[in-house]
Amino acid sequence: MDDVPSDSIRRAETSFFASNILLVLIHGCSRASTVISLWRVCQSTPSSKFAITISFTIVAWSIASIVGLVVRRAVGEEFWRPVGADCNFALWASISLSGLAIDVAMAACALTFIAGLQMAVSKKIYALLVFGAGICTIIPNGYGLAYLHRHVDEIARDASISSAPFVNANQAAIAVAVWTRAFETARKLQQDMGYASCGLASFSASDYIRGTQASRTRAFYAGGSKHSRTAQASASRPRRTVSEDELRLRPRAGDDRISIMARDGTDATGVSVKSSSAIGGINVRQEFGWSVDDSHSER
Repeated sequence: MDDVPSDSIRRAETSFFASNILLVLIHGCSRASTVISLWRVCQSTPSSKFAITISFTIVAWSIASIVGLVVRRAVGEEFWRPVGADCNFALWASISLSGLAIDVAMAACALTFIAGLQMAVSKKIYALLVFGAGICTIIPNGYGLAYLHRHVDEIARDASISSAPFVNANQAAIAVAVWTRAFETARKLQQDMGYASCGLASFSASDYIRGTQASRTRAFYAGGSKHSRTAQASASRPRRTVSEDELRLRPRAGDDRISIMARDGTDATGVSVKSSSAIGGINVRQEFGWSVDDSHSER
């Protein structure tokens, strides 16, 4: 135990301590964002759809975990050689392969959220979110494995002892400890990034839906429809005062509406119809029942 350089162990411990602090921060922030986003989705989603979504998500996550464990056990243990610090690089490749399966599972979970909640958001936005989730989970995994491989080689190089079995066993224990902690750190980062990406998708979608509903409500009450805009425009237009002797009233055949036109070629709203003398029976204000008979405009 005393033959193992303490500087290498101290540097490795310090590095992992710093990474654990960062992990706690990322872990807490991602969990908080996930809880908040799920609460927002609960408020804006029917309970039946939300229950179905959660059920599918749990099933997908369970299947993904089982697949990841099977791949890691089938591929990883074949290359595990706990002799000294000689760890085959194929082990890291196998772990990365299982990590890729986990990334695909996280993307499936994000898609489950999308399909289950049936949110009216552009498919391109969700595709970018899922792609970003995959990138964010691959990067911590690859960095953690490269960092681990570098420190294992450093410990083996600094020890440089191959005669004492006890020291070799101690080096193996250090290598296993380093590998275990680094792998757990990478896995937790993967999970947190996956949770955060799912939470971000649901959070942005719920905000989008609420914003769309609010804008439609504002447009409705502010006169956003066609008829309300027409009514506002006609109400703001200045009206002419026409005496009764200037008006000619004539009922239209088969219609209980009346045609009102002034002698100067304008209707009661002040719209000129002299330019339409070749067309008879022009309806200039369908919404209010005004119709103009241009036969009087020649007078």
